[in-house]
Amino acid sequence: MQFLRRTRVFFAFLVCIALLCCPVNAADQPITRTISPQSPGAGEVVTVTLDVPPSFFGGIIEQLPEGFTFESTSHPHDGVQRNGQKVIFALTGENTVQYTIRAPSSGCGVIQGRWENVGIKAIGTIPATVIAVAGTDPSGCSVPRQSPGFGVMTALGACLAAALVLLLEGVKR
Repeated sequence: MQFLRRTRVFFAFLVCIALLCCPVNAADQPITRTISPQSPGAGEVVTVTLDVPPSFFGGIIEQLPEGFTFESTSHPHDGVQRNGQKVIFALTGENTVQYTIRAPSSGCGVIQGRWENVGIKAIGTIPATVIAVAGTDPSGCSVPRQSPGFGVMTALGACLAAALVLLLEGVKR
């Protein structure tokens, strides 16, 4: 009888853990970045486009590589702030954000970004994009490695492993 009571309590615990992992799943809504042209000439203007999921309400921070300079954006000016190589965009339902940067005379770099959607209380990163001036070897620019995160499947796997341990412990008694 005590074993059944423990099993019910543990099942309730597993349901609570699964519910807590749901916001992690919501954070998988990706923001994608495209650049044009892919390999700009020296001093050429590059257009960067961020595609944003529907109903995004929050902010995006783009970290521009050294040597590349922010030129302009089609985003409302009261929703943009610059701080050195960081450009911060405030969004209230827009589907895209577009801005331009000017390439240096040579070299390469990595554009990195992160976002926070306050509507669904989720945060995440935008996959890094390598940008190299034409004639520059992009192998010298490395994309920083990102951890895969703690997804729903990992959480459920950990819960199942804990459930097996507790069930086996109950059977031994």
